[in-house]
Amino acid sequence: MKLKLFLFLILAMGLSQHSFSADDSMAGTYRCWSFNVGGAGKRCTSPALVLKENGQYTMGSEKGMYKMKDGKLMLSQSKIRGAGRFQEKGNQIVFQYTYLGLSQTVTYLRQDRGGASSAKRFVEETRETASAVVQEKKDAPPVNIDVTIIFPDSGNVGWINGAAIIEEGETTGPETLANNDGKNTVTTYFRSMPSGRVYKIYVTTGFEKRYVGIVDLRNVTEDVKVKLYAK
Repeated sequence: MKLKLFLFLILAMGLSQHSFSADDSMAGTYRCWSFNVGGAGKRCTSPALVLKENGQYTMGSEKGMYKMKDGKLMLSQSKIRGAGRFQEKGNQIVFQYTYLGLSQTVTYLRQDRGGASSAKRFVEETRETASAVVQEKKDAPPVNIDVTIIFPDSGNVGWINGAAIIEEGETTGPETLANNDGKNTVTTYFRSMPSGRVYKIYVTTGFEKRYVGIVDLRNVTEDVKVKLYAK
């Protein structure tokens, strides 16, 4: 009887560990995309959430273990946010919690594994928008713009996850994803933009934009690499 009970307990523990263990398909890098406090959009300053295949995670200096429990993502060292929920076929993680009496929502967007991710769809939409601009202004050959933005203060770029390009005289333009090194450098890439024009470049959080510089393509007919120094 004791032997049967012992074997049952071992089996139960094994099933429990399997049910709550990390899923390899979740492993990846998720960057903060939006932050809402009490119904108002705020600057998203949280570092990237990295889920590793071995069940460990990092979020800036925070390190611990993660697992799925009751359909929710549990981070062992998270003291405020609590459990997260996967959305958009696993391409977004949403944390909803109350802090200092205010309802808060933080959304992370997956940026690796481009296959069916929200990031890829976002880039594809940007390309479609840019292509539409090219069709409308056929007199200007399209070029690709590789942009590197240098900020004067180290550690002041963690909130940046996107970029926008707007032609002078216009109020809207294509947006795309941007990568930051967590220190003072942001890189982004705009595809198929009509040359022969002057563009303003902005970095974004998804809620707000910050102007960083101008790209002059009036005498450009080929793909360009540009370095801007944000003020």
